[in-house]
Amino acid sequence: MTAAGKVAPSPIGKAETKRQHYVPRFFLSGFTSRKDGKFDVLRRTASGVIRLSGQRVENVAVERNLYEVKVPEAEDGKDNLFPNGVENLLSQFEGSFSGRFRVIIEALLEASVRKTWTDAELEDICDSISIFIAALYVRNPKSVKKMLENAKNLVPVLEQSQLGTSDALEQLYSETMGSDWSEKIHLTPEMASQVLGLSELVSPSKAGIEKGNKYPLIEYAEYLRNCSFQFLTTAVDQPFIGISEPHFEGVRDSGRSYGLLYFPLSSRLAVLIVDDDKHTFEKKSLNRKQLRLFNRAALVGEEWDWAFCSRGDYLDSFRKRNSDNE
Repeated sequence: MTAAGKVAPSPIGKAETKRQHYVPRFFLSGFTSRKDGKFDVLRRTASGVIRLSGQRVENVAVERNLYEVKVPEAEDGKDNLFPNGVENLLSQFEGSFSGRFRVIIEALLEASVRKTWTDAELEDICDSISIFIAALYVRNPKSVKKMLENAKNLVPVLEQSQLGTSDALEQLYSETMGSDWSEKIHLTPEMASQVLGLSELVSPSKAGIEKGNKYPLIEYAEYLRNCSFQFLTTAVDQPFIGISEPHFEGVRDSGRSYGLLYFPLSSRLAVLIVDDDKHTFEKKSLNRKQLRLFNRAALVGEEWDWAFCSRGDYLDSFRKRNSDNE
């Protein structure tokens, strides 16, 4: 029995939530039309970029069983180890963060260019945006695939911790969950390493952070937090094109190289993050010509799998430019 007096659930089974978003729906909704909650999208596929009209957020940036660890030997249709474990961690993050994100977006849109921000306000805004962008970067399918491929590197760590056998891993599970391992399938170090890798990729443990362990999410967020932030606003009828993954590029100016990241946060707000060692914080309103340049910049990179906008003609302009260049 567990501490709560209940038998621990089976660690092997089918995921209840199979369609798993790697871009949160609360973020996607910030780019939809106010009339019907839909938007037009571009989707990058192996054969090229395709255009889709009138899409709902639940059908964008989603992949089946993205965060699940397969159990090849499973029987009776049970094919995942700790089903929905990582998905539930992400849902908890989104549930606690979505309200805070919306408050920050509205505050930045409503504030005048000349507003003086307190240190506490600046810290909250920059920390929150850095964490959110870092989370998008590490939870996308490409990063997840890379992590799963590199999971074998965690096996020696498990072995050094006396967890290199199925018996040892199953005993650890029983001690942790307060219930005996009753599965016929053996828990291998390779399977355990994938679960640990995925969990730490999207939700680093407090203990690991305190020990100074390096995690992609923490390292990327800390890097962004030390940069300069410029927030860009646009008119309601002149929206930004959103993208599923931030575009980062190296820039050389006046003999100095630095990193630059551009990312739309909603249809009316985008952020330009510059690694210039100045740690400045600014807000700027764009005119139509400037907006076109930034929308073009968002789609120049090849990182994104999805691009979305409440105005489909903006996406059509992008596709036309690409056709003209072929």
